[in-house]
Amino acid sequence: MKTIITPVTPVTVKMTGIKAINPANKRYFASTPIIILMVALGYAVVAKVSFLLTIPPGNISPVFPAAGMALAAGIIIGRHALPGVWLGSFVANLLSFMDGTVSPAPTWPIGIMMALFIGFGAMCGVAAGVKLVGYFCANGHPLQSGLNVMILVMIGGAGCSIISPTFGVLSLLAGLQENLSWAQFGNAWLTWWAGDATGVLIAAPLVLAWAYPYPASFRWNPLVSFEALVLGAATLLCCYFVFFMSVPFQYGILPLLLWAAFRFGMRGVSLTAVAITVLAVSGTSMSLSPFVGRTANESILLLNSFFGVTITSALFLAGLMEERRRTTLDLQELNITLKGSEERLRLLGDNLPDSYVYQCMYDEDGTLRFLYCSAGVEKLHGVKAEEVLRDGTLIWRQIPPEQAKVLTEAEKASLQSMTDLTMEARMDDIDGNERWLRLCSRPRKGLDNRILWNGVVTDITTRKHAEEALRASEKKYRDLVMLANSIILRWSRDGRITFLNEFGQRFFGYTSDEIVGRHVIGTIVPENETSGRNLGTLMDEICADPHSFERNINENMRHNGERVWIDWTNKVVLDGHGQIREIMSIGSDITARKRAQDELEHYREHLEEQVEQRTRELAAAKDRAEAADRIKSTFLATMSHELRTPLNSVIGFTGILLQQIPGKLNPEQQKQLGMIQNSARHLLSLINDVLDISKIEAGQFTIEMKPFDVRGSAEVVLESVKELARTKGLDLVAELSSDLEPILGDRRRYEQILLNLLCNAIKFTETGTVTLAVRLAEGDMVETTVRDTGVGIKPSEQEAIFQPFHQVENGTSRRHEGTGLGLSISYRLVEMMGGKIRVSSRYSEGSTFTFTLPMAKINGDIV
Repeated sequence: MKTIITPVTPVTVKMTGIKAINPANKRYFASTPIIILMVALGYAVVAKVSFLLTIPPGNISPVFPAAGMALAAGIIIGRHALPGVWLGSFVANLLSFMDGTVSPAPTWPIGIMMALFIGFGAMCGVAAGVKLVGYFCANGHPLQSGLNVMILVMIGGAGCSIISPTFGVLSLLAGLQENLSWAQFGNAWLTWWAGDATGVLIAAPLVLAWAYPYPASFRWNPLVSFEALVLGAATLLCCYFVFFMSVPFQYGILPLLLWAAFRFGMRGVSLTAVAITVLAVSGTSMSLSPFVGRTANESILLLNSFFGVTITSALFLAGLMEERRRTTLDLQELNITLKGSEERLRLLGDNLPDSYVYQCMYDEDGTLRFLYCSAGVEKLHGVKAEEVLRDGTLIWRQIPPEQAKVLTEAEKASLQSMTDLTMEARMDDIDGNERWLRLCSRPRKGLDNRILWNGVVTDITTRKHAEEALRASEKKYRDLVMLANSIILRWSRDGRITFLNEFGQRFFGYTSDEIVGRHVIGTIVPENETSGRNLGTLMDEICADPHSFERNINENMRHNGERVWIDWTNKVVLDGHGQIREIMSIGSDITARKRAQDELEHYREHLEEQVEQRTRELAAAKDRAEAADRIKSTFLATMSHELRTPLNSVIGFTGILLQQIPGKLNPEQQKQLGMIQNSARHLLSLINDVLDISKIEAGQFTIEMKPFDVRGSAEVVLESVKELARTKGLDLVAELSSDLEPILGDRRRYEQILLNLLCNAIKFTETGTVTLAVRLAEGDMVETTVRDTGVGIKPSEQEAIFQPFHQVENGTSRRHEGTGLGLSISYRLVEMMGGKIRVSSRYSEGSTFTFTLPMAKINGDIV
């Protein structure tokens, strides 16, 4: 008799119930009680139906599909299916005991106990089957590969099916002792096991195949549907002749199963297997099939062996086909991913700025061959990537012999350790242009054990030129600093000397190794001055607040102990975070002047008569100096022609060369001649200023006093400075009155004054506006005003602004060029033309220069 299922538990290491099979089906199993009832109901119904397939005489069922259904439910649902299996088995067996299916029927108490025991055996078999199938199936569904199918059939079916028959036959022996003896145990157990195993073989694949999502690549169409109808008709016709007409062609059914497996997958073969099973059992139960034996047990074993061979083969083929299909899909996805990766790599390589990527190898004859090269190679080497792929020596030939040797040695070293190769090399591209390239390459072994080089080449020519220029600039700066006739000292905030130029080393008597790193106190600065002032405290104050000591004078000390006086100018050097990194001090030796001052003070305090005599001597020296200054001014004024003529010749002949009248010039020659011409013009301008002030001081400067149009002169000057203002991004505003009258004076000198004031305003204004205003003023005067929004002038500087050679910016901190003569000349010219000039300014807000000149009059009337 049959009421039990065999195999398998729900949860495995690789799968967790329905989550591993079909997540979409989880909504049908929302609660545990529903799951248990559904499994129990399904099991009971299928078990009762299977009893109808018994082969007489007796209660032996050749196929028990409830066992396969229970195993599939355990795999799909998980552990919640186990109580349902037990309950369904209990109900089916209890009904069979009570409705006469089992004869003779046991009493009610015995029947209940037997049904409980048989249900427990069925549940254990399912639990064991689920656990083992989940454990041994390779990371997937039991039907996704041929190996997984064999594990399901052999372990979940044939293996775990031994549990349920053992419990079942033992319960029958215990409950039906009068009708069943131990001598019948073997036959009863074997047929029970065969029915359960065949039930798993038939039902489990069917349930699992339809619970699992159908292959996305399979598409039904009219032709496929027609093929399915042909297969079904052929199967039914073959089964009819074999199982109902006793035609000995039973294994002719195997090709039909293989056809179903090959063309329609696991669903097709499982449906075909069910149809063949139903027809085979039906024909055998009517004693019409070739599997009718002498006894019912023999018939069951013949049928089961037939099912085991044919259906297992077909299921195995379907598993292989599914595995092949999945492998094909995986390969397709992998190919798509690989193509995408290759495309992204190609796009990345082709769009690298000033670089290209490559893969290359050396053939057996040592020839360089490129397997891949991005488009950037054309920009760096002047050859296309396609040409490089055809002939790799196009790049190799651009490497100078000495660089090629170095590269070969580096490749050998990289190969020995299989480490990255990184080097910078000089090459000449196909046009002969020198390039510096940085090569980063990595060797690796290919599939044929040949060495492949994967690398990136980057153009670093600009960086190399910048480094060379920087080195040249640093050398020039170092030479300038080291050879300067001033002491240049750098020292840290804690008083440690970090640098002393060559002049300073000679002056103090130290070498660089002797002085660098030592504290200023005790080396070049004594602890106390001769007067007793503590210099250690002074150095601490300077280190603590360098901004308050931009200039200081103190006594210093040479290596031999000699005391000297130095006038120091200190500048703070900040780091990237705005913190004081070090202090740079530039010093001048004022020992002689200091001693002279001390001597003078000594005479002034103690010897009045000597002071008076010295004062007379100094007055005489002053007169001599002033006389010498006048002589100098006269000399310069007289020598104006001799000073200007050579410069004008230089400017003129340079202009002729730049016009390429004598012959063509290359760009570098034009650049150098342009620099000569600009320098000569600048020097001529400086000489003109010096000569002008000299002539003025010598009384040899003449002014041509004539009426002229002041508005026209102002417009001419504005036009000449417009481009200068535009270059600095300044607004140039003109406020010229419409009722301006002619003024009396030298037009060229007026324009010189105005040009000087406007250029100064633009030069000292970084942002904002420069305004020129010309209007009538009281007293028949014309007032000209130049306003700016620049840096302004400190009040202490405004009094001396018109002095010769006076400049607002002094020392090494100057940011603007100039001789300091422009305002002085302008001041003198305005006075010589009968006018006055004044300045008003607020520091950091701007300055205003105003000068007035008289209007032209003839016989008392304004012209």
